[in-house]
Amino acid sequence: MTSQASFRHSALVLDSDESVRDVLVPAVRAAMAETDRVFIAVSDATAARVRSELGALAGSLEWGSAAAFYQRLGFAYEGFRRFLAS
Repeated sequence: MTSQASFRHSALVLDSDESVRDVLVPAVRAAMAETDRVFIAVSDATAARVRSELGALAGSLEWGSAAAFYQRLGFAYEGFRRFLAS
């Protein structure tokens, strides 16, 4: 039997800089405490805010552009599938 790694997908709808600070960043920190690989796909502006909040820890994240992943769902799902397979 082949063991497959498990994964969790979390999605957040952000409506302000405060929600990035108060909701997204704590969720990312919690995910980082649970696993050594955390992938985040956000806009460039949100990425800048997350990087600012996390400081050096932001370098541990795997980053993707929300535009690249969510513009066309078929491509998004394939991109996630490839990421998870690696």
